[in-house]
Amino acid sequence: MEAVLVKKTVTAKQAAANRLNSQDSTGPRTERGKSNSKFNAVKSGLFAEEVIIPNCDGDDARRNFSMLLQDLCRDLEPVGRLQKELVQMATEGVWRVRRAARAEYGAIRVRSFWDRPYDLPEGAFIDKLNRSVDLERVCLKALTDASEEIRRTGTLTTESFQKVRLLIEDQQCHRSDSKNNEATSEPVIDDDFRQRLDRKAASLRFAVLEVDRRVVERNSDFLKEGALPSAEDCEKISRYRIRAEKEIDWALSTLFLLQKRNKRKTR
Repeated sequence: MEAVLVKKTVTAKQAAANRLNSQDSTGPRTERGKSNSKFNAVKSGLFAEEVIIPNCDGDDARRNFSMLLQDLCRDLEPVGRLQKELVQMATEGVWRVRRAARAEYGAIRVRSFWDRPYDLPEGAFIDKLNRSVDLERVCLKALTDASEEIRRTGTLTTESFQKVRLLIEDQQCHRSDSKNNEATSEPVIDDDFRQRLDRKAASLRFAVLEVDRRVVERNSDFLKEGALPSAEDCEKISRYRIRAEKEIDWALSTLFLLQKRNKRKTR
């Protein structure tokens, strides 16, 4: 089914009213308003297609470049085609300086995060911490499971009791344990047992959290240590930025010179 376009008709009376209303609009009246409206037609610049690289500069690159160009036009107030071209060149230079900053950000993240080898050398302190905490995590899980079982049933199975008994007993009891005692001991779940179980679980939980904190510190130190691009990346980014800054300097110097000459002519 074809869509039918309905053309809106305007009566002679409405057209006359529109003409009268349009005469009441004088456009911007303040100096600020006039200055802003003067560059409403400035969109993206003559060479924006070549300057903007969406994959590198972001999804909103064209809109951001257009806003930057309009802002600089309002600040620098170019008059005539040549001065506007110079503002365009200065805008492109500023855009490239921003891109250099993004390149530095990306190079640092690639070096210190994505491509950073995290294989630990043999005997590394953090490796010893990780190994020690692995056993503590296993013990903590056993104690946590036992607490949950007591909460649900009020007691422990013989298997669960034997698993956690030695974890919560003191060192002397630990050394004097025997297979015979382990086999014949029946679960005795009294207040003293519950308190010792909770204390041991709290102690292991603190130890595990402490190791986790040290691991986070280590990763943070890795990122700080790698917070510089490689020498090769530094050199490339630096050259790129210096070139962009020279473009800005030349464009602005030439623009200011032309504007100064024009002022002399108008005197």
